[in-house]
Amino acid sequence: MIDKDIKQYYYNIYKNFYLNAGIMSCFVKSLPFVSAVNLSGLNVGTRVQLDISKIKALKTEDNLVILDIPAELGMEYAYKYRDKYTIIPDFNMVCHDFGIVKSKPLLEKLNLFSNISLRNNDRYMIILDSNRYRDIEINNVNEYNNQYEVTEEELPEVEMLEFLKINTVSYICNDNVKEDIAGYLNYLKANKITVNIEYVNLNKACENK
Repeated sequence: MIDKDIKQYYYNIYKNFYLNAGIMSCFVKSLPFVSAVNLSGLNVGTRVQLDISKIKALKTEDNLVILDIPAELGMEYAYKYRDKYTIIPDFNMVCHDFGIVKSKPLLEKLNLFSNISLRNNDRYMIILDSNRYRDIEINNVNEYNNQYEVTEEELPEVEMLEFLKINTVSYICNDNVKEDIAGYLNYLKANKITVNIEYVNLNKACENK
């Protein structure tokens, strides 16, 4: 596809998420969608083969779930649970062929959400990318530093959760709570929001039921 077609393709997916997100639309960032034109060789429009029966079921029934796992796996969970949750993809990286945060796997997995109807529910699933930053020293001049952190301003404030009558949040990660999200979770706890932490073993994330 030419750049104009790629831009329109991902803008349509972004608009679908944004318009469906309702009160949480401010957390659906446009940056990864509009910067998709920076990448070469995207498999835009390619049908993604996904057997959702093999995606490990989440244990939580809380009204707000924050998935902090690799973005492409997070979008698989989002697709599996799209009829039960309002899906909020919360990514803030610049897509780039030489980016430290690899964006092509995410963009290709977004093909799952091309031309499908999302549902606006009173339960919310926020998808973060656990690969958004790494504790590494950048020595390669060919690497583009598109790493980023999440802040309290990029996630629902306590007042919003209270308005939505959400008093318990499930935070799901792989093997450790990243430092940037730890501050947000502590902020919730300090304001009497219960935080349940669940660890997902990615080696067993896709398994038969």
